[in-house]
Amino acid sequence: MSTLYIVAGLPGTGKTTLSEYLQEELGVPLFCKDKMKEILFDVVGFQSPQGKEQLDRASTEILYYDARRCLKAGGDAMIESNFKACDLPHVEKLAGEFGCRCVTLYLTGDLRVIFDRLCARNHAPDRHPAHAIDDHYPLLPGESDPATILEDWDEFEAMVKSWEVEKFHLGPVVTVDTTDFSKVDFPSVLAELRACLQ
Repeated sequence: MSTLYIVAGLPGTGKTTLSEYLQEELGVPLFCKDKMKEILFDVVGFQSPQGKEQLDRASTEILYYDARRCLKAGGDAMIESNFKACDLPHVEKLAGEFGCRCVTLYLTGDLRVIFDRLCARNHAPDRHPAHAIDDHYPLLPGESDPATILEDWDEFEAMVKSWEVEKFHLGPVVTVDTTDFSKVDFPSVLAELRACLQ
């Protein structure tokens, strides 16, 4: 029986870092929505917030498509995204198509810490700039970076409430507090995931 590993949680909780570790240890294909979105940013670009939202939806569909191909071939797959409560029916449908087992890794933590981490990440040199730009990308020659998004606490808090990420879970759930990411025991998380599938 195939297994669908689901890595969920708010932006800035360390999903990609932890999922890349798990991919290596479990030997399963990993599909990260943000990585797909970055390709679309560079190849297609956007000229409005609505255009950026279209790329977000497209990256979600590509994520599901890639996972579906793995599961259809009888293999396992890992999908990583900031899944919202409204995404649950779509992932349930994906898993139900092939009768696969599911386990959810849910990353959470202190919201203030996550907010500060997210703001710092927006300015990190290795972070794709389009994640923090809302109106257009690529930038025009000589244009400075526009104001970044999600750097207002009230807006962030409202987003968190509207997404209801805590309601997204499928199968057994392993919850990891990443408030202090340096204290996250990766091997223990891996062991918990494996125990859920025994």
